[in-house]
Amino acid sequence: MISDIGICVVLCMETSKKEKIKQNSKWLEMESRTDIRSITRSFVDAYIEEPAQIHFIQLPQNSSEFEYPKPETRNTDLGHLIPGFANPVPSCVLPSFLFNKDGGYTAFVKFAERFKDAKEVFLCFGSMGSHEPPQVKEIALALDRSGHKFLWSLHVPPAVDAAAGTVHFKNPEEMLPEGFLERIQERGMVCGWAPQVEVLGHNAVGGFVSHCSWNSILESLWFSVPIVTWPMFAEQQLNAYMMKKLGLAVVMRLDYRKGISDVVMADEIEEGVRQVMDAGREVRKKVKKTEEMARKAVMNGGSSFNSIGRFIEDMIGNI
Repeated sequence: MISDIGICVVLCMETSKKEKIKQNSKWLEMESRTDIRSITRSFVDAYIEEPAQIHFIQLPQNSSEFEYPKPETRNTDLGHLIPGFANPVPSCVLPSFLFNKDGGYTAFVKFAERFKDAKEVFLCFGSMGSHEPPQVKEIALALDRSGHKFLWSLHVPPAVDAAAGTVHFKNPEEMLPEGFLERIQERGMVCGWAPQVEVLGHNAVGGFVSHCSWNSILESLWFSVPIVTWPMFAEQQLNAYMMKKLGLAVVMRLDYRKGISDVVMADEIEEGVRQVMDAGREVRKKVKKTEEMARKAVMNGGSSFNSIGRFIEDMIGNI
């Protein structure tokens, strides 16, 4: 696959081609080792124009959080923050503040206990993904009408500084339609931060409405959870397009432009949720097959296993 950094470099080099094209529907041909050899001008805009650049500028800032952790976790092994398949520490062993950010882990535990025998949809748009109030209301309306059980990770956009990260709501009722929480209390939950890997790994989850970041795609495929595409910025549009070409996603949007007054209406969101929750769809079969291939790849003799082995041997040989 093309790396995110590699894509960014190539797209910056392709800016001159972009200026020669008037319609967003036109395609830019790019050299690629994958089957995806062309992208629309609007995909390039997602990299070159605001607000996408802000999120790349923020990468060093986000990375610094690991170097300079918050006071309450400074003397704590960061690997213990969230119990999961890589670190199965029971929740009762560690202080709750370490892994219950904004009540997200508590919400997940309640969600898993209540809906363990059903199939739910999980909505999460990453740690930097957020929607303005009009869009939040459309999502809520779609979930209300769909009838499906769900867990929704809802972030509030930054109020003033566009370069600031998202914040988590203090009172969800401030952003949601009146009476929404009461109407869905028997089949849905809304939280701020959510432990995405643990949620996707739970057998109750049958669909994932996602911004299509690379990590989210890998995690959803690893746990065989089909995605509804809703890319928001950076390389996410290209990721979503790749998932479409490979038949591994239900396409809702490929060209969503956050901040351009582009509101996805409830009817479109509801249809995406209904499609991804249809267990008989071909997409679900392909995702399951991809999961099996991914797990074989990391086993002894698998492609990923062998590749990392060769990498280590090469590193040792060059010391």
